[in-house]
Amino acid sequence: MIQIKNLYKTFQGKNAKEYAALRDISLEIDDAELILLQGVSGSGKSTLLHILASLLKPTKGLVLVDGENIASFSDYHASLYRSKRIAYITQSFHLFEELTVAQNLLAPLVIKKLSLQEINAAIQKALQVANIAHKSQEKVANLSGGEKQRCVIARAIVNDADIILCDEPTANLDKDNSLIFIQIIEKLKRAGKTIIIATHDPLFEELKSVDKVFQLKEGQLE
Repeated sequence: MIQIKNLYKTFQGKNAKEYAALRDISLEIDDAELILLQGVSGSGKSTLLHILASLLKPTKGLVLVDGENIASFSDYHASLYRSKRIAYITQSFHLFEELTVAQNLLAPLVIKKLSLQEINAAIQKALQVANIAHKSQEKVANLSGGEKQRCVIARAIVNDADIILCDEPTANLDKDNSLIFIQIIEKLKRAGKTIIIATHDPLFEELKSVDKVFQLKEGQLE
């Protein structure tokens, strides 16, 4: 379970003035739920995802994951938390274009002490789930936009993380590829993953598998 209690995040803007990106956010997310975060650009969706991934620390408040306050983690423990529990999918691919699809999945596994057989098994499983196994030996540079997004999904889930964070994941996809992405997300939900998607794509609103929708406006829950 994820519990966020009285969360604030402020940044220093121009003229050294502080502004609040998040203000008094409190919410709960149960295991294996599919959650939508909605709101216009600048409403705080990405900031909240970054805090859940322990990439940002809140200014004030608690972020409890299974009772553990990740906001108090040192950089080292935050890195361990991300490597074991977090998959992060964004609209930007950030792939190595001259490497194959399978080779792009190696990075999250490098820090783990796995045998070559275990690494290959993890890669093949992730490729199958993301429906991109047929392109495993293809260079990323030769992929379509939808195929690149599926490669991004495979790379994100190759460490078998139980929390999947998605930041506008269909922003650069056409409708057909967006629907493929949604099918993969629903497959991951059925596998017991907790999925949090920041999006304004109306396709997600039609999903019966969505458990909760949180609306953000100017850093606050509506």
